[in-house]
Amino acid sequence: MSKTNKIKSLLALKGVKSVEYTRTLGLSRPQALNTKYSRDAFSGDDLIRLADLTGTRLAFIDPTTREPLVTFDQNDVKKEKTASRSMDRTARRVERDDRMEKIEAEPASAA
Repeated sequence: MSKTNKIKSLLALKGVKSVEYTRTLGLSRPQALNTKYSRDAFSGDDLIRLADLTGTRLAFIDPTTREPLVTFDQNDVKKEKTASRSMDRTARRVERDDRMEKIEAEPASAA
């Protein structure tokens, strides 16, 4: 069974809609999740978020003892500060450019 089928099965078993998983992943459109489904492309972070959303755990299980050897949770998800820092820098640049355009336009309108 593919990752996509397993993910869809887990969502169905837990009564979670795909749109909720889309939001959990921070995707802006349901089509983005469909792309992940079609490519069967899910990162470890995606699976940790899925486990959190469905109230389950992502773990490596010892086949002999059936005990979890390693479990993952939200603390293991990469922080998204770099993206927000980049967006903050972009917003500051746009504001600065807007101010510069205003300053450049003022002498022309005063003449």
